[in-house]
Amino acid sequence: NPLKGYGYGDDIYHAIYNKRVVDFPSWKFRQSIGPHNVVLSIWFAAGLAGLLALLYLYGSIIKETANATFKTVVVTPYNGQLLLFLTLVSFYIIRGNFEEVDLKPIGLIVGLLLAMRNK
Repeated sequence: NPLKGYGYGDDIYHAIYNKRVVDFPSWKFRQSIGPHNVVLSIWFAAGLAGLLALLYLYGSIIKETANATFKTVVVTPYNGQLLLFLTLVSFYIIRGNFEEVDLKPIGLIVGLLLAMRNK
């Protein structure tokens, strides 16, 4: 169900995929290999609300880091916001488009951004 999702966990994904593969004979993979990126994984697990929440989280982090990074004229190598922005882009957006990555460390990025915002 794309609107409300099926629930979290790889075993749920594998069970649903393997059950539905008989309805789609054109699918090349007859056995589940798992979701192939973060966005599809969240959309499958949490539905449209989860997908929108993930995209909002990405957008909020990008907006916060861009505002903090480019507020000053000089960008130093010690800029924490820039480092967190590059971490988000490289790990979650670029790598996350090609494989499913662990979402737990994103809490660390958000926590560090909140700490830097309120310093």
